[in-house]
Amino acid sequence: YCIMQMFHTVFSPEIGKSLAMIGYIQPIGSLIEISEIQAQWLGMIITGRCTLPSKLVMKERIIKDKVRRL
Repeated sequence: YCIMQMFHTVFSPEIGKSLAMIGYIQPIGSLIEISEIQAQWLGMIITGRCTLPSKLVMKERIIKDKVRRL
C-alpha cells in the first residue's frame, strides 16, 4: 500500500525524489513514530515499490492542503 499524500511533508515537487526531508514536521503526536513511517515510505520510493505523483499533482495537493488549513 502506497501513501501518496505523505509526499508534501517529505519531498518538494521541484526537486522530486532526489532529496527527502525525514522528521521535518511539527506533528501533533510523536515525531519519532512519524519519522519512522516517513523513512519506511522513503525506502519504498527508493526501491520502486511506490512512486511519487507527478509534479503537477503534487503542487495541486499542496495548494488544496494549504487552503483546507486556513
